Amino acid sequence: MKLKLWPLLCAALLPAALLAQNVDVGIAWADSLPDTLRPGQTFPARVRATNYTPTPAGGYVWLYLAEPNGTKVYTYSQGVYVDGISSTIVTFPPIGLLTLEDFIVGCTLVVRNDTTPANDTISHYVHVGGAGVDVGVAWDPPLPETIPPDTTVQPSVRVTVHAAAGPINVDVFFTVCDTNGNVRYRDVVALTGLTQGAESLVTFLTLNPAGCWLACSMFTARDTYPANDAVWWRPVIRNAVEEPGQPALLATGLRPIPTHFSRSVVIPCREPAPVYVYDACGKLVRTLEPGRDVVWDGRDQLGAELPCGVYLVVTPSPSSSPPQEERAGVRRRESPRICKVVLTR
Repeated sequence: MKLKLWPLLCAALLPAALLAQNVDVGIAWADSLPDTLRPGQTFPARVRATNYTPTPAGGYVWLYLAEPNGTKVYTYSQGVYVDGISSTIVTFPPIGLLTLEDFIVGCTLVVRNDTTPANDTISHYVHVGGAGVDVGVAWDPPLPETIPPDTTVQPSVRVTVHAAAGPINVDVFFTVCDTNGNVRYRDVVALTGLTQGAESLVTFLTLNPAGCWLACSMFTARDTYPANDAVWWRPVIRNAVEEPGQPALLATGLRPIPTHFSRSVVIPCREPAPVYVYDACGKLVRTLEPGRDVVWDGRDQLGAELPCGVYLVVTPSPSSSPPQEERAGVRRRESPRICKVVLTR
């Protein structure tokens, strides 16, 4: 009888023994949180909980929103369980508290017998641009990715005032560059007296976009959300042959990846080659040295800090020529990878 009860006694005591063991569980934001929130915008709050010890651990993660002085205005808790030497994602409802000019979003982890409380709390300061301005541009109608040779287009953009406390003036810049980034044409259209909710259609000259790329950007004072201030387009000319040379701002497979950063950004490359950074007007502002992981610190070629706004980062692509074409002297290249980054110092 005693032998039969012994396994049951061990099973009953095992959870208590686990609870008595020390653990180290820490939390970190699973995604990059925005520094500025435009009116009506929300963002997901996801926290990664990591268990650095082999003992499983469970507890709670408390999410809070607070005024800059620390007064909490919202709290939400979520249970969490993490196996030993592993991590899990805790997802909270989207955040979009726009009644405050600025607020702090933070999380606190509560786990029994946690030996390292230093990694149990995280916070992030967010500025709400409710008192500022948000104006965006978009191609209207959308421009096609592929066009036949000798095709002409007349690009136009729709300028939308998402938020403004009163009438504002907007300058719309249109630029045509060649494949080396040299400006071939530039135009500026001034829009005056725009109010919140206003939309304006701006049409530019008719042109043949072969061998060119087009950029359109806008400027207005106190714009609190620069991510929607510029658009680019470089069509793929059907049956066209690409000439080798410096990477051009091609649109083949162009899927801009919005990335916000304030100090530096790491740019992964598929092969060691120079990386080129262009501003919203198509000007080459920085050439980065080759490497697998290239770091851009938001400065130009002379080391001066660049203004906040949208930039294009062009990374190289490896060659993809069949062996028979290599022998014939034909060398094909995949289009460079283009990434849109937003500098938000």
